Amino acid sequence: MTRPRVTELHPRPQVWMGIALGALLYAALQWIAWAWSETPFIGGFIYNYYFLGLLDGSLTVPAQIAGLEGFYDAEGRAFLYHGVGPLFTRLLAWPFVDLTVVDLRVPTIWLFATLGSAGFYATGVSVIRWLKLETPVPGLGALLWLLIWVLAPGFVLASNGSFFHEPLAFAFAMAGLGLYCTWRLVEGGFEGWPWLLGVAVAGAFAVHGRPHVAVGLYLVVVLASLVMLWRVRGRALVPVGAAMAVLLVSGLAYLQLNALRFGSATATSGTVSDAAARTVYGFLYWGWEPPDNPRFQSQKTHGSFYPGRILPNLFLYAFSMGGEASVGFYRRISEHMGHVRIEPPVLGFVLLWLPWCILAVTAAFRRGGTGAFLWLGLAANLPAALVMLSYTTYTMRYRTELWPVFFVLGVVALAGLLERMRNYPEARKRMMRSMWIASVAALGVGLLNVYVYRDMLNWDWGTALRSYEDCARMVTEHPGLGVGKVREICVLDVPGS
Repeated sequence: MTRPRVTELHPRPQVWMGIALGALLYAALQWIAWAWSETPFIGGFIYNYYFLGLLDGSLTVPAQIAGLEGFYDAEGRAFLYHGVGPLFTRLLAWPFVDLTVVDLRVPTIWLFATLGSAGFYATGVSVIRWLKLETPVPGLGALLWLLIWVLAPGFVLASNGSFFHEPLAFAFAMAGLGLYCTWRLVEGGFEGWPWLLGVAVAGAFAVHGRPHVAVGLYLVVVLASLVMLWRVRGRALVPVGAAMAVLLVSGLAYLQLNALRFGSATATSGTVSDAAARTVYGFLYWGWEPPDNPRFQSQKTHGSFYPGRILPNLFLYAFSMGGEASVGFYRRISEHMGHVRIEPPVLGFVLLWLPWCILAVTAAFRRGGTGAFLWLGLAANLPAALVMLSYTTYTMRYRTELWPVFFVLGVVALAGLLERMRNYPEARKRMMRSMWIASVAALGVGLLNVYVYRDMLNWDWGTALRSYEDCARMVTEHPGLGVGKVREICVLDVPGS
């Protein structure tokens, strides 16, 4: 790959203007979702109290805050399985904001959804810029913006303020920024050591949001380091050593955090199926769901991640039309793989990401001159996608970790198409017209999707334990706790309870 050339697209103003418009769009979408939501967003103050607990040297969160999402020990202490990455916003706000009063869920989701989309957007513009198109392509800049800021996960993440979106948005940000650093590393012939460190830092942070997202970024650092060592020999030793040190320190910190919370460095959560274990999932601990609940039984027999689910889950994620026919067919083909919990809406990504799907298929035939980026980009994002496809829950928010694969394939395919059509303006016009038609069709589906999704994830169980009265009743009725534990466990007057 040759070094980048000057281009007529003027990428820096375009990128910054696109990011500003995207940030405003996500802020507006969050406000609309909040205004139209019929029930409160779930998980208020969870990460706030997580941060405050760490300041006090404790890994526990008050039971009234953790609710059913906590993992509880025999004393009724709640531990969270969630990573500490989203606490970054609390660290910034802590000197200025009372975190027991002001919840930072929505600003956190907005910040990281914006950063993630910004990383992918900058990458997309840079890949196209590398082509040095002699004549501008009408509508190309607007199309890229629409594809990345609207027909992509950031738009979905901003449409719901549930705390479930905080680690997802954080990991999405690391994936986007890590991919941008990967592109710049490839673009510079693997000689730009700051970009190698950038990928390493993104991977190191991703560990503390969604660890499986970090796997691909770690892999990219290793592969890129080998290429750098082969190309520049001794000059690469220091940056490669620094990148590896960043990955090592972050990985060890994550393992230590697991050991402190759950008793084992390799345990990423407590149990969901054994009421006698050291830490027990809140739904089971508080008797909200029985031990023979299908999802608990499925995790006991097949595990949370089961490779046999990948193809059936891919079918549902891709082709579901949102009706009982799709779900019924999925149940039939996956009945021997354990129960999979399906959360609406279930519209397939072929409908939501139609232009990306078209481009992804095209990538198999028209890759252009960006082969190194294609393979490193896939290495960065395929592991997370495969993990989520094998998971025991199907939900809209997990599409966040499938889309980057389509982005890598799609942007490389788009670059290849434009490169091959540079001398065929009429063919290029037809291609752009087709992409716009597909994008407008997907936009209609996407708007319907976020309208439905805005009120999802806000289940009634999210308020369990929140009020003092509910907490006192549940503690009193718990066979291992009793009335004597009420004062110790129910300690808060929770805002909004």
